[in-house]
Amino acid sequence: ALLWSDFRQAMRQLYILQSLDVPIILLTATLPVELELQLSRHFVSNFQITRSTTARPNLAYSVEYVDGKSTERIDKRIIELLSKFAASRQSQDRAIVFCNKRDEVEELAKKINDKGILMARTYDGSMHKTLKDAAQDSWWRGDSQVMVATKAFGTGIDYPTIRLVVHKGPSASRLEYAQETGRAGRDGEPAKCVAVTSEGYDHAVRRGYARTVKDAKNSDAKKDKDSDSIMEIRAVIALLKVSDG
Repeated sequence: ALLWSDFRQAMRQLYILQSLDVPIILLTATLPVELELQLSRHFVSNFQITRSTTARPNLAYSVEYVDGKSTERIDKRIIELLSKFAASRQSQDRAIVFCNKRDEVEELAKKINDKGILMARTYDGSMHKTLKDAAQDSWWRGDSQVMVATKAFGTGIDYPTIRLVVHKGPSASRLEYAQETGRAGRDGEPAKCVAVTSEGYDHAVRRGYARTVKDAKNSDAKKDKDSDSIMEIRAVIALLKVSDG
């Protein structure tokens, strides 16, 4: 979340907090190490940094490949996963499905609702704030149980009983994947994080990210290559399962 441009602007104003004569603690789930120095500069002071492990033993990570180049089979498998979730879920349990494009969000949510097993709402960055708030409130109350969204759905989401996080294809970056799956199981109880893709879809998404990075003016974006494949997501899963000491 801190990597989004609007939140970088907000970070530049943090030094104002120094005028308060109170102790200050900054909390974040996935702050990259390189941003620690940036925060220190904004505060014009050094502060004590405490990091905890990234290991989340209650989360079960998996990657599933389906055959074919069409996304139809990917959507079908995601709906199967949601059907299993629906069969065992408690009333407070929720699910999130992350998609890479807005049109995929709308299309998949419609398929889920047509299936009739769960109520799905949609969320993406192009929506008006009132629509975003309505979708999030519905999901939070339980009127809907599944949020189908782009990466825009995430900042400030601290719902404790998210039992299933599904990714349709690869995330834009390793950091985003860690953040998005990190929303699951925050109450410490078991939760599943499943990436569903096909070889053809995976390659298509990667090419799209590569073009975005190539066209970006930010040279850091070029170096970062936010075009991680599912194979790289497997590497992230391995890292998340091991304590960082």
